[in-house]
Amino acid sequence: PWTHVIANEREYGVVLNNEGEIYSFMGNSQQNGITPFSLNNVPVQVPGQALYLYNMETGALDGPTFLPFRRIDEPCDITFGRGYAVYRKETTDVDLEYTIFVPPHEPAEVRQLKIKNKSSRTMTYRVVPYLQIMLGEIPSDTRGKISAEYDESTQALFFSNPQNDFYRGTAFVATSLKVLAYETVRSRFVGGNG
Repeated sequence: PWTHVIANEREYGVVLNNEGEIYSFMGNSQQNGITPFSLNNVPVQVPGQALYLYNMETGALDGPTFLPFRRIDEPCDITFGRGYAVYRKETTDVDLEYTIFVPPHEPAEVRQLKIKNKSSRTMTYRVVPYLQIMLGEIPSDTRGKISAEYDESTQALFFSNPQNDFYRGTAFVATSLKVLAYETVRSRFVGGNG
């Protein structure tokens, strides 16, 4: 496995690996994870972050990285560069390109998804970003302590953990796409007891 660290002078950072596991943090990579760190040797069922692409015509699910589906018939190409990472996946019908970077002077990360249709038919995708917001050291310490609010005017979700002893602040998730729905309870999104 290959791991790439991107961080800036504003103390914002991202750790990502060649499979598409992503970990975001602010201020301190151990004590103030925005999402859970799970880039260990043991794969997790559901990573802390994922981007799901739902084909509206066929109902098929996919993503621009190897995780979370782990399909060996859809190889991914990864480019790690100074301040960015680009995941590329080619399938029979589409080419996917997913770029993640941290701006040098902003406490944030930016992601750009490009979908190139190689087929002769029209395709429509529902793009579903998933982030398990933690705002602390480990998920079990912050479960039930995260406040989440959706702002209609900016179409952004804002998260805070007022009990975080290390770093208090607000995290946000926003997209340039029209928000049709959102969910802030992890068990309702992934199902089961988790």
